[in-house]
Amino acid sequence: MFNERQARSNAVDFFKKLTFRKDTEFGIRINSRCSEYCERDVHTIFSEVWPDVLLFPKVNSYQDLEWVYLKLTKIESMLKTVGGEYKTLSLVVMIESAISIVNLKSILDFCLNNLKILRAESLLFGSDDFLSSIGVSRSKDTDNLLLARQSIVLYAKAYGLGAIDMVDTDYNDLISFKRTSITSSKLGFTGLIFTECVGRQVIHPCQIPIANVAYSPSEEMVKWAKTVLELYERSQLENQVRNI
Repeated sequence: MFNERQARSNAVDFFKKLTFRKDTEFGIRINSRCSEYCERDVHTIFSEVWPDVLLFPKVNSYQDLEWVYLKLTKIESMLKTVGGEYKTLSLVVMIESAISIVNLKSILDFCLNNLKILRAESLLFGSDDFLSSIGVSRSKDTDNLLLARQSIVLYAKAYGLGAIDMVDTDYNDLISFKRTSITSSKLGFTGLIFTECVGRQVIHPCQIPIANVAYSPSEEMVKWAKTVLELYERSQLENQVRNI
């Protein structure tokens, strides 16, 4: 049976006992606003610890973000009053329904124009809940997710944010995972924008090396980029000589 109090206590203990935080960011995923547990998650956890990243699930409208922002602002004010330390939280907005896709513009407008202690960093696609919201099942070819995935990338890039693609729960089928990761990279999923992070979610260590390769530039691309830089630097030098 799920013990929500114990889960919160475990999360707080984890962050308090961290000893290897240099160059590493740790985030926490709380329950969604529509859950009865969400308000207690926010108050209990953030009154005790202040993680690097907040993953906020099932963001269907900007009002969901406004709600959590006001809660965190109240806690942050309390922490400042008693001399506590806090820093800007990186925000990963989890897009998991048809209505959240439709509301992407207003969600992102709110993220970029109204938040102070939260810094919008990336959109994250929750594919299973999205499929449930449109009444279909997951297919192996993932064709029924293409429009939603492209919409997330389009809006993320337009607003200068990163985009994190869906999870693949079948970690025994690494051939399929490699194929979908390559496709995901081609679609433009780039992970977190301010930190080094691959462009999709993983749930098992065996998926990590495959994802790292799929979302990294190939040797060919690196060689091409170096050539472009060399040509640019050469042209700049030639222009300077002419000006002299």
